[in-house]
Amino acid sequence: MLFALLLDRDLREMATFRGGAGPMPLPAGVSQGQRLEAVMVASEQYRPSPLVTVFDFGYEEIERQVKARGKVTNRASVERTLQLGISEELAKLERNMIWLATTATVSPFIGLLGTVMGSSASFRS
Repeated sequence: MLFALLLDRDLREMATFRGGAGPMPLPAGVSQGQRLEAVMVASEQYRPSPLVTVFDFGYEEIERQVKARGKVTNRASVERTLQLGISEELAKLERNMIWLATTATVSPFIGLLGTVMGSSASFRS
């Protein structure tokens, strides 16, 4: 989600940045695409993270638009792509949730069984 927020902020900056009057000017010689590429390279070390996959979805869509038209022209498409990435990652994370739910449901009963067995063992002695 953090990458989606950062990407949204960067897209807003790209849309409002005109000739030095913008929310946050880039350093000389650094383009917006280079910043995204730097994030892409840095994210490789966190590859198992679901956020990296979501960022990859958004980055690929932005890269596709920039190659086709020279700039990001369809923010809604980028947002839909990010939502698709989020949905896929949530599905992966929720896949084994049934085991966690079962364990959480059964745990109090296992504790109660131990208490009852301990109490009955103390009365037998």
